[in-house]
Amino acid sequence: MRMIGTDILESFIKKHAEMKNAVLTWKETVEAQSWENPHNVKDIFPKASQLGNKEWWFDLNYGGYRLLATIDFYAKMVFIDGIYSHKEYMRISKQMAAKKRRDK
Repeated sequence: MRMIGTDILESFIKKHAEMKNAVLTWKETVEAQSWENPHNVKDIFPKASQLGNKEWWFDLNYGGYRLLATIDFYAKMVFIDGIYSHKEYMRISKQMAAKKRRDK
């Protein structure tokens, strides 16, 4: 998969050096994939959570941080949206769920 937004990963690693191995392992694992559908993602990251059509949460550091990414299976692209603490993840997840309910 091609990846857009690696500057977000680099910035996060600069602030959280202890997370370098987890972030780089995630990045290398994703870049080695050629996902065609959500099942392929879950095969590699069973704890990943899909939101809507394209948004995904990935656990880093056993859930201490969550990475939000958008996956375009057709284009074989992963767009990194951000990495968040558990507290930030909870706030964002609630906002996304509320938006999803309003959009129905």
